[in-house]
Amino acid sequence: MKVDSLSSSIKPQAPSSITSKQPRNPEVNGSPVNASSSVEITQSLLKIRSESHNKAAFNSEKVTQIKAAIEQGRFEINSGAIADSLIATAHDLLNTQSNKQ
Repeated sequence: MKVDSLSSSIKPQAPSSITSKQPRNPEVNGSPVNASSSVEITQSLLKIRSESHNKAAFNSEKVTQIKAAIEQGRFEINSGAIADSLIATAHDLLNTQSNKQ
């Protein structure tokens, strides 16, 4: 399917006009939330947060090794592992979506 043929079949819709003059009152689990609500951060959360700030977002040594392997032509792709991981991710996503319904 070409993008050009798809774009010609899509018709723009007029924006919906929502005119609510009543202020929204947020609720959490059916209970109203007001300005005096507070959040308490536990010590374990603070510990996890501080530990995560000390770690790099990625392993730079591994990136360097992979880059060198690609440049030298010895980097091998394990298509089976990629396929297994993709299927597992899709399975998890489908389970998460079905649990929400």
